[in-house]
Amino acid sequence: MSLARFYLYREKVIIPAVELTEAGFYIDAKPVVVVGIRDRAQIEKMLVKALSTANTVIPTPEPDGEAGSLLLEKLNLTKWSSFEKQAVMYTIYRGGGYITVYATGRGADGMWSNEASHKRLFHPTLSAGQLAERLIEDMVKRPEARAEQFGLMVIPKEPQEPKAIGQSAG
Repeated sequence: MSLARFYLYREKVIIPAVELTEAGFYIDAKPVVVVGIRDRAQIEKMLVKALSTANTVIPTPEPDGEAGSLLLEKLNLTKWSSFEKQAVMYTIYRGGGYITVYATGRGADGMWSNEASHKRLFHPTLSAGQLAERLIEDMVKRPEARAEQFGLMVIPKEPQEPKAIGQSAG
């Protein structure tokens, strides 16, 4: 079994290496590659590499009171909530009867929610390239793949009472 993970955030795809700790949990690791959503060929290349690479087993890290995030550092962000509210996390499990892809959904507070996540199953013989194509198709449809749109709200003028002909304004 292997796991790959990547993120879609503000027109960027962030693809970290993923390592398996001896305790059995997966963590994002270096290198972290950032590719613009419009560079489909590079995204596909990096996804195929991530999907084809086995997870390195590492010693379980000690708990750290100052735990940081490789993703936040790479994106020059300070708050995880700022990232999470504008990102989708894709988690891909290869092994067992299927290839399972989870894409995080949003709860009422805008943060990731397991209940709102989407699960897709693919046949285990699907190649990394074919899977990457399907993942890219999903990503480009999401709002996170487009630039933020800020619309201006038009505020109507206060209605004025009509003036009678020959009446002064004052």
